[in-house]
Amino acid sequence: MPKRKYFSDLSKRQKIRRVIEQSLTQEHDNPISTGAELSFLENTIIGNDQPQSSFCENDTIDNDQPHLSHFESESCEVQTQAIPMEPETHVESSLKNKLKSWAQECHIPLIHLSKLLNILKPYHNDLPRDARTLLHTPRSTNVEEMGSGQYVHFGMKEALIKLFTSNMPMQEYVGLSVNIDGLPPFKSSNKALWPILISVSGCPTVSIVGVYYGSVKPDVNLFLTRFVEEFNVTHNTGVEFKNRMFFPYIKHIICDAPAKSYVLCVKGHTGYYSCTKCHIEGESRQGTMCFPGFQLRAPRRSDNEYRFVNLENDFQNALSPLRNLDDFNFIKHVPHDYMHLICLGLVKKIISLWFRGNLKYRINTAKATEISSQLELIAKYTPSEFARKPRSIASYKFWKATEFRQFLLFTGYAVLQNVIDPSVFENFKSLMICIKLFCNHEECYEDANEMAKYFVKTFSVIYGVHKMSHNVHGLLHLKDDVVEHGSLDNFSAFKFENFLYSLKSILRKSNQPLEQIYNREWEARESPPRTAIIEEGPKPNSLHTSGLLAPSTEQREIIQFSRAIIKGLKVNTKSPRERTFSLRNGDIVKIVNIIVEKNKRKVAYQKYCRSNVFESPCPSSAIGFFSLSNLKEDIFECEFHDIEFKYYLMPHKSIQDKFFAMRMSVQSNY
Repeated sequence: MPKRKYFSDLSKRQKIRRVIEQSLTQEHDNPISTGAELSFLENTIIGNDQPQSSFCENDTIDNDQPHLSHFESESCEVQTQAIPMEPETHVESSLKNKLKSWAQECHIPLIHLSKLLNILKPYHNDLPRDARTLLHTPRSTNVEEMGSGQYVHFGMKEALIKLFTSNMPMQEYVGLSVNIDGLPPFKSSNKALWPILISVSGCPTVSIVGVYYGSVKPDVNLFLTRFVEEFNVTHNTGVEFKNRMFFPYIKHIICDAPAKSYVLCVKGHTGYYSCTKCHIEGESRQGTMCFPGFQLRAPRRSDNEYRFVNLENDFQNALSPLRNLDDFNFIKHVPHDYMHLICLGLVKKIISLWFRGNLKYRINTAKATEISSQLELIAKYTPSEFARKPRSIASYKFWKATEFRQFLLFTGYAVLQNVIDPSVFENFKSLMICIKLFCNHEECYEDANEMAKYFVKTFSVIYGVHKMSHNVHGLLHLKDDVVEHGSLDNFSAFKFENFLYSLKSILRKSNQPLEQIYNREWEARESPPRTAIIEEGPKPNSLHTSGLLAPSTEQREIIQFSRAIIKGLKVNTKSPRERTFSLRNGDIVKIVNIIVEKNKRKVAYQKYCRSNVFESPCPSSAIGFFSLSNLKEDIFECEFHDIEFKYYLMPHKSIQDKFFAMRMSVQSNY
């Protein structure tokens, strides 16, 4: 019997202790008594199929411990350098950065941070006494008067450099998304913020070019002229960043309907000729403006209509300053935003009609309670990638855009089936299929467009022609936008809405909001960029020895885990939220164990029997929607790279052990 146990015979705590001991021994160049075991560890915990992955989890193992960092860099073969032991002379510098990050992330008031600095000062002499010194708060702001309000300008070049610092572009020409929208920062005031935001298309980071604050909208020419001029300069001469030149161009301007009419200088969405894409004439019925018809028979608008004054035009109010943007097209580059058009527009409108509309499609209290109960049950299965869990449909007035999207694309079908009127349900289903196809499948855009026409046609029959608002008509134009820009997620306002929420949260008092925004923005730019690192691989604090295994695995030397990150997706074998995935071969499986063996990382899984939820108007498999049942008892294995998609599992309300499963998009942030 050897004095020292083999690694496979150790308990979870002993394994972690052995890892630390061996790493320390290697750190000091001492001979390792169990070299075979360390070699087994290095080749086992993290394999070679994800060379840039990281193993350790930040909230479990301290990355500042040099022995763990060294072990991570050696055994995991990541590209980052090992973290060396910090000399005493750099402790204060590291503490400064941590304090800055903490204060900015948690929105700590300056007065509280200053008090903390004064407490720490006797023990860390290099720390300043004042929070403004630590955060590099500007001594002055360039707030200027604009009309009846105020404006602060950050600059186009500075905004671009902030974006490039967070996400270095791969191409010389950089497509920009621009967002302009109003935001009421305080409940007890009629004043609003109007920021000009930009983002690199396809990247989550957002930057501010300028912000207006006032009780009325600013004059559009005063508001946008400087933005247009500075964009043209950067577009033509480029922006230098890290010895490379980048040339930005406008890919899309994303606004809701009121903001769009404001920046384009055209009639609002209640006008007779308010459609920005075609010449359809609205009709006033029962006190509302509606746009009848499910075919685009009206002539399309052209770019020139926005560039020249036409006094007989019932569409144009004035010439937009955006006409001076270089290489800009008013038709192609101002798409419909599906966050406002579909989620906050159509879906919210439909649900409101179910509660307050005509009796022939209204749902009663019993049905609303049934829907809400099922939503609350599904909430227990909602993956962690979703920002919000489903809640009662009776509280729809308080839902956010992400909740309406979740209801349309994921949970709505499961909770509405056999509850609401069949014709109403089919109408909702057609909208779900339409938006799912527009979000995911380029080859299905024609099918999605046919579903859009079917939805608009049946909508007018069910709810009435007078309910065919600007948003209902706008659905017919989505095909042109996705053909030009790709998936709906490529040009949605979700990331800008998230930024507006964070912008509102940094305001600590109602006085001088522009000065506060200016100071917080420059403090953030003076700090090192904070990038979220998704650490691939098994999680070390989820070691266990009692998982399900395939018969061929039970006699082999393995390490078992219950949690991992695979292709950026969370896996947790103990949670029904995080263990339903599809494989490359098309199987939908329940992951029951995570296994590491030598240089391979694997999962153990059980297979579901899957079938289509519906066959008409198209097979549900076309949108990644399946019915799952009869989970097999047999255990199989596959490697990490065989996993393809994560699925949102939703229990069937009337059949036990039967589920709906909807595929989640890899690129979307829910």
